[in-house]
Amino acid sequence: MTTPANRSTTLTTLITTLAGISLLGLSACSKPAETPPPATESPVATPAPAPAPAPAPAPAATTATPDASASAAAASPAGQGRSGEAMYQAVCKTCHESGLLNAPKLGDKAAWAPRIAQGKDVLYKHNREGFNAMPPRGGASDASDQELEAAVDYLVSKSQ
Repeated sequence: MTTPANRSTTLTTLITTLAGISLLGLSACSKPAETPPPATESPVATPAPAPAPAPAPAPAATTATPDASASAAAASPAGQGRSGEAMYQAVCKTCHESGLLNAPKLGDKAAWAPRIAQGKDVLYKHNREGFNAMPPRGGASDASDQELEAAVDYLVSKSQ
């Protein structure tokens, strides 16, 4: 017999799943941000304005520009494409930071252990072809196989 409580639970599960799938689709279709937005602790609290800082001395001429340092951090040595960390930040983080759609979270050794035990070739294949709720290439259709493998290597290194 279906009760109002059962219908409510089913409806909540359905809405949560659809919202997750929508988020995954949106993140897979969007271009990676060059600079992630600043994190906020609470959307409700508004911090008081900080007092005006004293004038700082002029920066030295050797200081790198934000664009130069961001592109250097995103690329691997010798122009080999995006690093594993850059791929994680741009693509994988959407699901693997929060556990969206049951994705194993970065650093969760218990969740990653059986996956790592299958070997990197299986993990690379799952990343290229898709697995469970993860779309092929993790949703990064423009990523090279080398960038995908770097992302897997990064996730594994942080989760052992």
